[in-house]
Amino acid sequence: MTNGSEELGLTKSTIQYDQTMKRLGSVFLLMMTCAVSLFAQTTDIVVKEKEGCDEKGWCWGADIDATKSKWTFFSDEVKAKSYASAEANYLWLLENVPYINKGLYVYGEKMYKALVKAEQKAKGDKVTYYEDQLLALYDYRAAYYPKSKNSMLNKKGLVYMPYIKDRGEMDWKNVYDFYNSVIEANGNKTYYPNIQFFFSSVAKLGKDIPVYRQKIENKEKKIPAIEQNIENFKKADQPTAEFEKQLEAVKAEIAEIEAERDASPYNEEWVLDEYDRISAILNYQLENAKNEKAAAPVRKVQSFADQTLNQIVQIDCDFVTQKLAPKFKADPTDGKLAEKMFGYMLKFKCREDNPELFLESAVAFYNYKPQQVTATLIATQYANEDKLAESEEWYTKALELSGDDVAKQAAVRMSQARLYYKQGKKSAAREAAKKAAELDQATAADAYSFIGDMYMGSGQEYIDPSDAVKTRFCYLAAYDMYAKAGNSKKMAAAKKQFPSKVDVFTLASKYKEGSSYSVGGWIGGTTTLRIRPE
Repeated sequence: MTNGSEELGLTKSTIQYDQTMKRLGSVFLLMMTCAVSLFAQTTDIVVKEKEGCDEKGWCWGADIDATKSKWTFFSDEVKAKSYASAEANYLWLLENVPYINKGLYVYGEKMYKALVKAEQKAKGDKVTYYEDQLLALYDYRAAYYPKSKNSMLNKKGLVYMPYIKDRGEMDWKNVYDFYNSVIEANGNKTYYPNIQFFFSSVAKLGKDIPVYRQKIENKEKKIPAIEQNIENFKKADQPTAEFEKQLEAVKAEIAEIEAERDASPYNEEWVLDEYDRISAILNYQLENAKNEKAAAPVRKVQSFADQTLNQIVQIDCDFVTQKLAPKFKADPTDGKLAEKMFGYMLKFKCREDNPELFLESAVAFYNYKPQQVTATLIATQYANEDKLAESEEWYTKALELSGDDVAKQAAVRMSQARLYYKQGKKSAAREAAKKAAELDQATAADAYSFIGDMYMGSGQEYIDPSDAVKTRFCYLAAYDMYAKAGNSKKMAAAKKQFPSKVDVFTLASKYKEGSSYSVGGWIGGTTTLRIRPE
């Protein structure tokens, strides 16, 4: 390390720190003011005009020699990990030449992270001070290097919640506003811990939702008894006015609670909107994760969001039909609402309970955001209802959305094939599988194995008590398909079902090993007669 302390006329870092802090009283007070506000908002910074800039992009200010001396001492101290003594020069540079170079903030970040860690370990009294200095550093860098603003918000978010969570009562609205700004700035690039911190603030702001729900449930519990009294008194030809008055009073109380709940900006709909927003980001990150190691922590955050949501809002099929469906019926063109309904009906398996609503929301969502997977699901639903013309129309849409991607096209056809088979439409299923094989060589093995499986499962249809050889033709045809697929394991299974030597010998007048014969039935075509291995 260069002898910067001697050049400055200082012999001990502690002496230098005290002297420099006296000269930098204003900047110190600024930092401590920031600490009091818990950094709910970004630091107020008046950006200074750059001075003394050289051709390499360094700006040394009005006193170039002094700045260079301070920078040399500061950078050398950081490199030597003498962080406590390095801070005084950092503060001088921040006060006088905050535009010197991005290196000021790179080194400063390293310095304050180390100081925070050391002070926490020592249980010192400057933890909060160092934490706030680091938070302010991110604001300063964003102010003087605007291109880094988004990434600085992202970085600041990683430490903001851990730093302020134990500093007394939290202002969750400010916490929400900060992390909302992080997400708005970074979108799909938002660090996953920041997403978790954000949804924690959403949960805190929406904490009264379960309280309202419990109040309503408690009131609703009174209704059956009152209604029973009304019924009993009517049967006894007794006046029911008092009970009817009680019933109206309870219903009025429920309506009042519901109105108060719905008037809050932090209601169920708001929570669901925020949940959907972060889920979309997390889903993007999962889809683009390089490996499982990268995906695992993102999946944990999604799990946290799911569990947190379930504690606040009770989402099930009843919620969809009672809360969302009326709004959707009022405006079927609301794409965002359709997307929400469609997603919830899939997640909570509501399509069987209300297939009509599922189709309506799916089609509305498709019109809002045309996607291959949505078109495929709509096609499947129509096929389940035996509306094959509509089903084929939507499969065609799914294929069109596949573009030139033969793998996607083949996936659509295989989806179609499996659905047709499930419905007992074997010929249609085979045709779809063959199209998949023709479209994509990589899908061919799966497609031909699928056809082979259908043939293997058709044994009952080919039983002929008078012809033991013909009874086995479906297995010969299955073997042919497995051979096309290169599926040796299933080929071996099919071979075990070939006609035996005895079967062929008994019907020698009709059959000869190696000759070609018509399979018949729905399978059709021809196959070569082979004998089961002994």
